[in-house]
Amino acid sequence: MSALIFSDLDGTLLDHDNYDTRPALATLEQVQQAGHAVILNTSKTARETARWHRTLHLNGAYVVENGAAIHAPDGSLQACQGVAREILLDTLQHIRQQTGLRFCGFSDATTAQIVDWTGLSPDNAERARQRRWSEPLKWLDDEAALQVFRQALGEHGLQLLRGGRFFHVQGRHDKASALRQLMACEQAPVSVALGDGENDVAMIEAADIGVQVRSPAYDFPTLTTPPRRLLQTKNYGPAGWAEAMTIILQQGWLRHE
Repeated sequence: MSALIFSDLDGTLLDHDNYDTRPALATLEQVQQAGHAVILNTSKTARETARWHRTLHLNGAYVVENGAAIHAPDGSLQACQGVAREILLDTLQHIRQQTGLRFCGFSDATTAQIVDWTGLSPDNAERARQRRWSEPLKWLDDEAALQVFRQALGEHGLQLLRGGRFFHVQGRHDKASALRQLMACEQAPVSVALGDGENDVAMIEAADIGVQVRSPAYDFPTLTTPPRRLLQTKNYGPAGWAEAMTIILQQGWLRHE
């Protein structure tokens, strides 16, 4: 039976700065030809992720908005555990009015601002705005205020996750919860998780084989409970993805777990 390979996109399978995938493509094809399913597990929206799923010719399901929803390979919604964005935005407005905390969410920003923040094209920036279960934001206050913000969100049953570029306000789900759900559903014998950011930590810890992909923007996030096998790449982004998956295939870890 094949393994499930859960992969972050930005900064992992995609270059952090220019979104290039080319360094990973040959290894990605090799992984799929060996019969393993590559599952995108990302903070991106369904529209963004479906586009990458097609572009990369992937064979697995995909997970969007930090574990909020799982889509089947054909794009149909398979499962959802997210809090509706309308509720998130109402809560953020309430917290802003009550506390005066300073932040700028995607709902506050123009498409041009998102282009400036991300380097995406205007069309892709518009896809990034079309969220259902999360609100990315730029934090404009200090670190002490950030803890106040986390506590306020928690009082409303929400949480804050730090990604590669943004903080994400969402319900109490993450990439790890989606990994566990798909592993149980598919009854796969081995899970691999690859990611670079803090919002990937839970997914990496939940996998049989975890890969921390080196980032040019920040150090490896700290793991509290490392998986049984852990790799930290020497290369960045998609080159690091290919480096780790090549080692995993060569060592036969997907066959012998």
